[in-house]
Amino acid sequence: MNKIAVTAGSIAIALIIIVIGGLLAPQAVQACSCAERPEVQQQMKSKAAIFAGTVVFTKKKADIPFVSRSSDSPVQVNFEVNEVWKGHVTNHLTVHTALGSESCGVEFKDGQQYLVYANAKKGDLQVDSCSGTMLLSQASADLSVLGGGSVPPVLQAPAKQSSSIPIIISIVAVLLLAVFIAYAIRRRREVS
Repeated sequence: MNKIAVTAGSIAIALIIIVIGGLLAPQAVQACSCAERPEVQQQMKSKAAIFAGTVVFTKKKADIPFVSRSSDSPVQVNFEVNEVWKGHVTNHLTVHTALGSESCGVEFKDGQQYLVYANAKKGDLQVDSCSGTMLLSQASADLSVLGGGSVPPVLQAPAKQSSSIPIIISIVAVLLLAVFIAYAIRRRREVS
């Protein structure tokens, strides 16, 4: 019985170390390099969606405590769309990008307006720094080629979503701590 308790305690400690180590381990970083930016006419043919909008909020994997992150960590960017040139785009839309520019991510800032060139990937709109997405204030040349867009259909704004991952991590940590404490108490009683 004593050996079983020691083994259970060792396994619990090993699991704690593995979980924490896996969450905090650094990830590999990729470099981003783009060919020359395509002309607007080419963008109209190749992109799944082209629109102008304001960033309402961003949701980053990096915002979750104790979770490893790298430049390629995913980011969801929610837009309030003002004008559409291509794609099935509503007045509220989410696009995905990478966290850092090293992984071709676009570093969107809340409250800023952008001209967005997005690709479709696995049912989501993806944006990268090679796509030509830019601040709307710097897009006058593109806008003159694009001409007038259309007003997007109106949908209800999505609510900010909170992540359940920190809660799950906390529950697992508390359960592992409880197992370790129970083991320590049992061990102490056996020694006495």
